[in-house]
Amino acid sequence: MKTHVTFLADGFNQTEHKPNFINDDNFGEDVAQWIIAKLKNHRDISADPEPVQEDCGWLLQISTDQFSGDIGLGSYQVGTSTGEKHGWLCFWKAPRKNHSCSLERPKPMNTMFESKKPPKRYCGGFTT
Repeated sequence: MKTHVTFLADGFNQTEHKPNFINDDNFGEDVAQWIIAKLKNHRDISADPEPVQEDCGWLLQISTDQFSGDIGLGSYQVGTSTGEKHGWLCFWKAPRKNHSCSLERPKPMNTMFESKKPPKRYCGGFTT
């Protein structure tokens, strides 16, 4: 089972190539740091303080007392009626530890993306 959310947000970097990027288009470090900061508001879930860079995006390692897993994210361009927009995909990866728990999406992800102030404009939803 995979769970993901997509959204449009021009406020995050999708143009400046950073020297620490594995690939030139490894955008998403600032999105990952934003999510980590939001998760700090939830005492029942913890996230490693720094995201992990992958070939085509970033991973956030998170855990609760019941499970551990990763939130992966990456950027893409979205064609809209008003032109190209900066799109983002965040997805839940299966737990890293063997815990007997449900694989439902972490509740803080629900509240973070369904709050009144999403990154800029929330354009997606969770699918399971």
